[in-house]
Amino acid sequence: MAAPTYPEDLVARARALHFASPVADLHADTFIAVRYVGCDIRRRHAPPRVWRWNPLLQHCDLPRLREGGVRYQGFGVVVPPWARGRARWEHALGTLRLMHHTFAGARDQVTLAVLPGDAERVVSDGRLAAFIGVEGAHALDGDPDRVALLRRAGVSYLGLCHFASNDVVVSSGARRAAYRGLGPIGGAVIDACDEHRVLVDLAHCHEASFFEAAERCRGPVVVTHGAARALADHHRNVSDEQLRTLAAKGGVLGVIFFPWYLTRFGVRDDFRRVVDHIDHIAATVGPEHAALGSDFDGYVWTPRGLPDVTALPLITCELLARGYTEEQVRGVLGANFLRAWRAATGPGAP
Repeated sequence: MAAPTYPEDLVARARALHFASPVADLHADTFIAVRYVGCDIRRRHAPPRVWRWNPLLQHCDLPRLREGGVRYQGFGVVVPPWARGRARWEHALGTLRLMHHTFAGARDQVTLAVLPGDAERVVSDGRLAAFIGVEGAHALDGDPDRVALLRRAGVSYLGLCHFASNDVVVSSGARRAAYRGLGPIGGAVIDACDEHRVLVDLAHCHEASFFEAAERCRGPVVVTHGAARALADHHRNVSDEQLRTLAAKGGVLGVIFFPWYLTRFGVRDDFRRVVDHIDHIAATVGPEHAALGSDFDGYVWTPRGLPDVTALPLITCELLARGYTEEQVRGVLGANFLRAWRAATGPGAP
């Protein structure tokens, strides 16, 4: 696929709109590199070489997030699926401490925000609003009361599972669902999220659990990083029925940038494939339920033209080229997510 060229006036309009919008990326795994190889995200790194095997690719850091126009960035706490017992909880706490230390050392660039109102105040002061999501309720080690502790530790959203099933929900990666619906502590964990204003993330959830989890939540739910199964038939992706359920709850799907989930067999298409998935969400449930969920620093190769976060304005350019209104583009870039986040955790939330 040849790289697109855009008229100069469209590029100028797109850049103006992009850098005036509340650009939000719902999920990046940047702290894997911070934790395991000591990556300093306070300084700018070069984009990784395409196809070079390096699972710690460093697609984003604080200077490049600013260059890409990102105002709100979700950072994932990744707990290895092979961790057992209390080690899972201790691993999550260790990463959270590292996050707090990192943000404290870069106060001029970034501030941790727990609720959307906090995040909007940070952005109004000219800094990046970082928010934290724990990727997998296995980190709780079977104790729903730890949701409150995560909230006090600065966590904004909880992914109910990651690559493996747990006692809350079944993972989409399970070859055979161990149970239908919610697991033994699933209801209690979701109720705790509602009580403590922690947004529920259904990324990685198997359909066997997705619908019941969404129904149990009293407010909107989100899929922070995923794609449309109608365009790429992968177990990690969301079916149209799941999309409709998500929309009925007032939630959003953050479209992932990893080609493995965007195209059949992971063919390395260009960045317009991300917008194809946004198109599908818009056609199925409306553009107000689409968002960005890059999953940067969590995979090995990116779409052509999107080597790192600095290339994000190309997404804005392509959306305008396809006829989206400026209001719709602002929604996809971040306003849709902020709306769902406010509805789930704001004054009227449980």
